[in-house]
Amino acid sequence: MNPDRWQRIERLYHAALVLPGRERAAFLTEACAGDKALRREGQALLDSPAMAQRFLTAPALARGHRW
Repeated sequence: MNPDRWQRIERLYHAALVLPGRERAAFLTEACAGDKALRREGQALLDSPAMAQRFLTAPALARGHRW
């Protein structure tokens, strides 16, 4: 995953996290503007706090992901 993409996912995650749970899905759909992969990644992080913690603590390039 390139650094710009990682930062975008991180910003979306944090923005969605402060919303009430019932508003998060609509926010992600609108904010991702048709980017289904981005929408899925954001939702996956919101659905799994442990996954979000691991994702946000290790740089994507260090993990070797290429999304």
